[in-house]
Amino acid sequence: TGTLGLGEALARQSRGTGSCPICGEFESINHFILNCPGYSTLRSTMFRNIKSRIDSSQFSDFISNPQFAVLCLLGDHDNIFNNYFLKFLDNAWSVRNNA
Repeated sequence: TGTLGLGEALARQSRGTGSCPICGEFESINHFILNCPGYSTLRSTMFRNIKSRIDSSQFSDFISNPQFAVLCLLGDHDNIFNNYFLKFLDNAWSVRNNA
């Protein structure tokens, strides 16, 4: 996601204000993946799909710590996280580009 051109990266490169084109908040990686209200339906679907595929205690650990969740989603842990996150990323980026 560091090469996508999120607001955080654009601001660091003096090519933008860092604002999210969906909601106007500062667009960090955490904001894009976990917080932006514009992707809430896509995010819910991703989490529901992940929850159906992993042990409930693992999901509790995953969902209770946002930094850990981002690391799991961005990391190369296994196909469960990768497949659902890549689908979320593709759909969310499409929404973002059409905003």
